[in-house]
Amino acid sequence: MAKKLVVEKLMDKLNDPPLQVYLKHYQSAEMDLSAIAVAYYLQLTAFPLVVIAAQIVPYLNIDITDFLSFLKDNLPKNVYQPASSFIVSIFSNPSKSILGVATVTSLWPMSKSLTSLQKAMNKAYGVTQHRDFVIGRLVGLAMSLLLFFMLIFVLIISTFSKPLIMLIVNRYDMWDLLTTLLLN
Repeated sequence: MAKKLVVEKLMDKLNDPPLQVYLKHYQSAEMDLSAIAVAYYLQLTAFPLVVIAAQIVPYLNIDITDFLSFLKDNLPKNVYQPASSFIVSIFSNPSKSILGVATVTSLWPMSKSLTSLQKAMNKAYGVTQHRDFVIGRLVGLAMSLLLFFMLIFVLIISTFSKPLIMLIVNRYDMWDLLTTLLLN
């Protein structure tokens, strides 16, 4: 008897007008298709970003022997030989042309992803006025560049914040609780 009462209450809640409006909006926005499009273009962005990271590593003077020993332990011998020579050539000889091509090719799917996201939001909020192709693409490109710069900024801050805070703490007498808070 109690289960029937709970089920009836739930069914009454499903007929609630605000919930029905939300569900109607959600279905009309086609969020599942929009999410698939955005995820697809972001996945296309991943490969050029890996190439960019691989091209930046030689400028950092990082020793790759640990990485090669890891690969030797985890890859079959017939796969390790070509992979190790390829990795050594990539990590020891930076190529500015590959870096440039990877950067440009990562901007296209990233801007396409952001344009798809913008269209999905417009559809979800019922905005009928869309930008034309060129302006929409330029806005997507500008947002991709902004995201790249923010990513670089966050990586730099996360890398150098602790040494910078320690330098400030050693130079100036700071409150211990504030120092601990900043380091955490």
